[in-house]
Amino acid sequence: MKSEKKQLIRRCNELALRAEGRTGTNPLVGSILTCDGKIVAEDWHRGFGLPHAEANVIHQIQDFDISDECEMYVSLEPCNHQGKTPPCTTSIIQKKIPAVIIDQIDPNEKMAGKSLDYLRDNHVSVTDPLNTATGARILAPFHINIKQKRPYIIIKMAVSRDGFIGRPGGQIKISHPISDRWVHKIRSRVQGIMVGTTTASNDNPSLTARYNHRNHPVRIIPDRQGILSRDLKIFQPGAPTIVFTSSDQTYPHAKVIRLEDMSLPVLFRKLYDLHIGSILIEGGARLVTSLMENDLWDEWILIQSQTVSLRTGITAPTLPRQASEYEKNLGTDVWKIMKNSSYR
Repeated sequence: MKSEKKQLIRRCNELALRAEGRTGTNPLVGSILTCDGKIVAEDWHRGFGLPHAEANVIHQIQDFDISDECEMYVSLEPCNHQGKTPPCTTSIIQKKIPAVIIDQIDPNEKMAGKSLDYLRDNHVSVTDPLNTATGARILAPFHINIKQKRPYIIIKMAVSRDGFIGRPGGQIKISHPISDRWVHKIRSRVQGIMVGTTTASNDNPSLTARYNHRNHPVRIIPDRQGILSRDLKIFQPGAPTIVFTSSDQTYPHAKVIRLEDMSLPVLFRKLYDLHIGSILIEGGARLVTSLMENDLWDEWILIQSQTVSLRTGITAPTLPRQASEYEKNLGTDVWKIMKNSSYR
């Protein structure tokens, strides 16, 4: 029976991932209702401010008779407070769902297991959290959002075989085309993408998600002195753009946030306040070095070319000391994924 519960929780986590890049600072959550051992409804939290996964499931079963053999599975503890949507615990109790199985405890201080006690006090059977490794990984960005009041930060960097990330004044192709496709997939799964002014000027990237990935992240550019050309691709329509600046410069098709303090912690807190829950950092060396010095990163994706050597150029920043949690080969590149253990 325990293995069956784990399989259903695994399905909840699979459902949760369908909304990657769309939930802002809300968590990714999936939910299932079973009756007599059969799935009768399943759904997920589809976007920031929209109904929660449990509410979507309950909406599907409005005319369904709940029996003593029904169970609700949820990848995250049901909410027990009024936010943009009503408390899910109230809906569960009103629908007289007799049992709830969850994977993870909500790190929000308003929750932190309180809803489980509330459900039990209202005659709902609640098992101890399964706390699967997959569930913890999926909710890692939400933990950072809640505890650090900033987005989950992923650094992505392509490095030549001999340790360079490019040459001054121009764009140099390092990663394999297959890696490029994976990068666009990652872009579609985050809420924002950030580069520094040097990268924006030299590479002139679009910073959109392509190859049939249509969920474009918000393009984020810190331009303290207002030096960026208005003709750059990041200022073309097609994806939202945010520019942080201390100048009086104007930028076409962009939301401009003027700040006296342009430090990274301030910028990231502003992004959190805008409900941007995860960002991908795509260079350059100065921005990445500053992130490393301030321990402001959660995940590092290193794309190491096995064929491209530059011999000279911009040296790659010092890599984190953490061992790779995962490695894979894509084309002629080796991908190494590292996680920051500081916030675990």
